[in-house]
Amino acid sequence: MKKTGIPRLLEALEANEWDSGEAGADADALSDELGLEDGFGAEAAQMEREMMGLKMAVQGEEGVEGEEGGIEEVQELENMMLKMQAIKDMGADMPEAERRKFAAKAVRDVMKTL
Repeated sequence: MKKTGIPRLLEALEANEWDSGEAGADADALSDELGLEDGFGAEAAQMEREMMGLKMAVQGEEGVEGEEGGIEEVQELENMMLKMQAIKDMGADMPEAERRKFAAKAVRDVMKTL
C-alpha cells in the first residue's frame, strides 16, 4: 500500500540529501520563489485546506461510523493551527530577516511533531 499525506511527504524529504548550508537561506529562497511575504503563508494555507477537508469529512460522516480517531485528528489539527497562529503573532514585530529564520525554525519544529 502506498503511503499518502504526511508520511509520504516525510519519506520524500528523507530520500533526498540536503545541503547543510545556512538554514535561513533555504527558507528565504523558497519564500521568494513562491512570492510569499513570510514563511508562514504556504504552511498556513496548506493547514487551512487540510483542516477544511477534515471538517468536511467529519460533517459528511455524521451518524455513520467513520475512521477511528477522526474527531481527535480534527482537534489535533485545530490545535496545530492555533500554535502556528501564535508563532506567527510572536514573529510579527521582528525584522524581516529574523522573522523568516524564526518562521523556518517554527515550521521545522511543527513538522517534527508530525
